Amino acid sequence: NSASLYIANATSIIISNVEISHIGSYGIWIKEGTTNVNVFNSLVTDTGAGGIRIGQMIAPVPTPTTSIKIISNEVSYGGNVFPSGVAVIGHCANDVIIADNSIHHHRNSGISVGLELGYKESYTSNIIIQNNYIYNIGQHILCDQGGIYTLGIQPGTIIDGNVIKNVFSYAIFMWGIYLDEGTSQVIVSNNIVYNTGWASFFQHYGANNTIINNVFARASVNPAPHPDDTDPDGDIHIGLAENHTSITFTRNIIYDTFQGEKHSVYLSSPNVIAPFNDNVYYNPYGTSLLFGSQQVSFTEWQKTGQDNNSVIADPLFIGDVNQCDFFTIRSDGPAAKLGFANITKLSKWTPGCDENDENDNNQFYHW
Repeated sequence: NSASLYIANATSIIISNVEISHIGSYGIWIKEGTTNVNVFNSLVTDTGAGGIRIGQMIAPVPTPTTSIKIISNEVSYGGNVFPSGVAVIGHCANDVIIADNSIHHHRNSGISVGLELGYKESYTSNIIIQNNYIYNIGQHILCDQGGIYTLGIQPGTIIDGNVIKNVFSYAIFMWGIYLDEGTSQVIVSNNIVYNTGWASFFQHYGANNTIINNVFARASVNPAPHPDDTDPDGDIHIGLAENHTSITFTRNIIYDTFQGEKHSVYLSSPNVIAPFNDNVYYNPYGTSLLFGSQQVSFTEWQKTGQDNNSVIADPLFIGDVNQCDFFTIRSDGPAAKLGFANITKLSKWTPGCDENDENDNNQFYHW
């Protein structure tokens, strides 16, 4: 029960224009029996653990946490005592909006939602994660994290319009958007994910998730994860195969920058059920792109009934991809012809590919 501002069994609270900093644990915890609690325009920085915590770590939930808004805040420079702390984390909670926040320089995930592993009741639903700028996550300290991380069945949850860049763990398991065990019924749309140590998008296992109109670029920039691996992680990766549709992957752009003989665009276990179509794939260096559990060429991949309308072609971004300018496409490009809609540029976003290009000299942050 450790947080500087601890709220329980309360309703109709507004926290606005507040700074919480230089503390040993979480900044804010909105816990049991709370409803209609809003955190606006505030700064939570230099924390011993994470920044903002929502909900309870027990199931079933005796007194729900509902109708919570975390909007237009900066949550930064966390994990200075307990690096496992997450910048913004929701356990068992419903009807939560996490939007328009700047989340950066945390040693675990940027945003994490869900508590229950697998397919049992999750007590988590209707979580909107939208238009957040999430960058410089992981900081090479821990392993197994994502820019956005989810667990369990989450009906009504939408991950939309976020920009995620620079996700790097100590050694392994560092993904941009990470749908972990049992994540189901989630929509992932209109996000831009780039500069990740492993895949831009990873699903461990789950059911009926929709991945549509995203840009996944400059993934797998770390070396091969294990000494006996010949290639690094792919751009898109699904772990376990189950007897249902894992994801539907439609109208996305995958801009692969791996320089070598070959690289996996889509890596999966055998027998994963995941329809792909209307996507644009591209590597500017002539690297052969491989697909599926058998790691076949695009032509062979299409023969399996996948990606029938998709193309390997330059998506024609307006900006300089090598400088990580915003990933806006030209209206006459192949992605536009397949129905890809440009993603709104976040006002908080700044260009640049260097993972230490922003505010990295914070005096409170370095161990």
